[in-house]
Amino acid sequence: MHKVVLIEDDFIHSMDIKSSLEAINCEVDIANSASEAISLCQNVRYDLAIADVFIVSGGTYVPDGGLSFVTRVRSQTRVKLKTSYNVPIIVISGGVLVNSPTSPLENARSLGANYTLKKPFEMAELVAVVQQALAGKPE
Repeated sequence: MHKVVLIEDDFIHSMDIKSSLEAINCEVDIANSASEAISLCQNVRYDLAIADVFIVSGGTYVPDGGLSFVTRVRSQTRVKLKTSYNVPIIVISGGVLVNSPTSPLENARSLGANYTLKKPFEMAELVAVVQQALAGKPE
């Protein structure tokens, strides 16, 4: 069974993703922020991470989402994680960054995300990307 950490603040969306991934033999832990996911990664060796770019807390977007997660995992300068710095990361987003010449998904790629998906997407699309990311990894 593959271990997946999902950073998603939307409960319904996270449950849909979790259900779809459990159907392909993945065990999914859900974090509501990059900080929470990093805490999980300190104790668990994940095979894959899925991170939403935008996280809402108290009704406003906070910078503790997918881009923060990618940066922190890829650098691992401040904390040591059981999850490898080169774990495959899928970043999902439906939004745009104000005053930015590039999209959040382009930013995610430049920071080290392996895959990106634009919302809305079909669960079959996500499952296909997950299977591609996990191809060749032992269960």
